[in-house]
Amino acid sequence: MTIYCSKTHSNTIPHSFAYWHLGASGKAHYDISEFTREIGGKDLDFYEYDDSTESDSEQATRIDGILSKIKKNDIIVIQYPFLGSPRFKEIFFSRAKSMGSKIVIFIHDIGLWRENQYYDLITDFLFENADGFIFHSKAMQDQVINQFKIKNNAQTVIQGLFGYKTAYLNGKTRSLSQNIDFAGTFSKSQFLTHIPTTLNMTIFSNLNKHISNLPKNIILGGSFDPESIPFQLNGSFGLSWTSDSYPEVTGSYGIYEKYNMPHKLSLYLAANQPVIVWNQSAEANFITKNNIGCTISNLAELPALLESFTEEKYEKMYQNATIIGELVREGFWFKKALLEIQSKLLTV
Repeated sequence: MTIYCSKTHSNTIPHSFAYWHLGASGKAHYDISEFTREIGGKDLDFYEYDDSTESDSEQATRIDGILSKIKKNDIIVIQYPFLGSPRFKEIFFSRAKSMGSKIVIFIHDIGLWRENQYYDLITDFLFENADGFIFHSKAMQDQVINQFKIKNNAQTVIQGLFGYKTAYLNGKTRSLSQNIDFAGTFSKSQFLTHIPTTLNMTIFSNLNKHISNLPKNIILGGSFDPESIPFQLNGSFGLSWTSDSYPEVTGSYGIYEKYNMPHKLSLYLAANQPVIVWNQSAEANFITKNNIGCTISNLAELPALLESFTEEKYEKMYQNATIIGELVREGFWFKKALLEIQSKLLTV
């Protein structure tokens, strides 16, 4: 019984892993493949291509090649969103199921929710036919069950934090300061133009060249490959925040954080950096319980929060973050979820 994990390669960018040029998305997909291999799993390779001129027979032959090593009770983890035409997905599922395999959907993102579509009932072929799911949070699990059509006997597991594979941060330590790091896309972070001048913030974004009208206390840190950015984070805290406005969380991307476990959160923790998050976010309870950061209801609370810190309080939080950070770098929560879903699918 082997676990296979989908690994999509790009044909539009030579020698490239799909999504890698998109930053966090590519890194997250790549790490899931790596962590699967670390516990004895294998890659199931897919390639982007236009199948519109391919006959059903030709496509079935291609898919049989992809599935050539699949045996009964093997588990296939599909990283979602999953590239491929509806026809490709249907033939793939049919062939994989005929071999006796179990198909698990690992959710990275649900694009419809980012567009505030939480209410309409949705039929998605992958969700409807999957044997199991790995969700970010219980809130995500509950919303999917309520909104999507899934099998009555589908097994579910909550992952929690994403893993973030990176080299050990040799000798790097942190101390209390008023400096905050923010890594993310500016188009989803309009609040940055209103950050109080009492805060010092460095932002890392692939859209830095388009940013204007920022307060003078905001430093543009530049754009870095996901493998190198943990070494650029020098602030005392990492801010995980998405909003169209300041100081409240607004907009569809902001509300999405009630369900989503942000990859940037794992980036900060992989760098042993305490975090600041929205108190209604999916990760808020975990942050508080493990004392690895702070939760706030809005950004107006941030200056007073930082002023309230003592060196002793921060040092304790930082030491906790180093413990969680090691687990994040090892992909602990994904590996745990993967073994748990395997157990649920294959044992009574």
